[in-house]
Amino acid sequence: MIESIEAALFPIVCKINEYLSNYILVFLLLGIGFWYSIKTRFVQIRCFKEGWNSVFGNLSLRGKKHDSGMSSFQALATAIAAQVGTGNITGCATALVSGGPGALFWTWMSAFFGMATIYAEAVLAQHYKTTVNGHVTGGPAYYIRAAFKGKLGKILATVFSVLIILALGFMGNMVQSNAISNAFQKALGGSIGKSLCEEDKIDLAREMLEKAKEKGVKLLLPVDAACIKDFPD
Repeated sequence: MIESIEAALFPIVCKINEYLSNYILVFLLLGIGFWYSIKTRFVQIRCFKEGWNSVFGNLSLRGKKHDSGMSSFQALATAIAAQVGTGNITGCATALVSGGPGALFWTWMSAFFGMATIYAEAVLAQHYKTTVNGHVTGGPAYYIRAAFKGKLGKILATVFSVLIILALGFMGNMVQSNAISNAFQKALGGSIGKSLCEEDKIDLAREMLEKAKEKGVKLLLPVDAACIKDFPD
């Protein structure tokens, strides 16, 4: 049944992805980034030195904590973790394989104009943030409600919140898990992601552990407690 559902949905998803990737998102991402670049007078160039000095000027791995409770390195690590993800790593590799070297030019262009977009998002989030019971809250859902008054703003903010929960809580994790599994499969061989408690999978797991040991790689497999007795120490 699952195979039939997958077979029916796959061509539909591919068609939607084709229009989104080849037409809609290209114009939206580059167009909005270009518009913000014009409105901010190319802030990504004009304030590049100031931004660099603010982020890396006082950077120290053993820096003292700020009044807010974070050191300079902790703040930098948090900012990078929120911005650099699957798209920056797996996405660029996929673009290079699918589109050839010319795809790198468009990743650079989208990154250049994207800096103006993320700057605008950050400014809006700071401007419309609120403090509730001593806790600071903010983000796109808040400035969406500020931009669209009344019921429309509430609906758009709710839709955005639901979609971002699905994207960050499920879809993004699936892409990352798939990328990690493929990397292990290419490096160590075997099949990743299937239950290791089935008898015919015990030998596969043991083989992967032995290969990892030969290559000097420490590999932890998610094995059920009932299966631990079947593996060597």
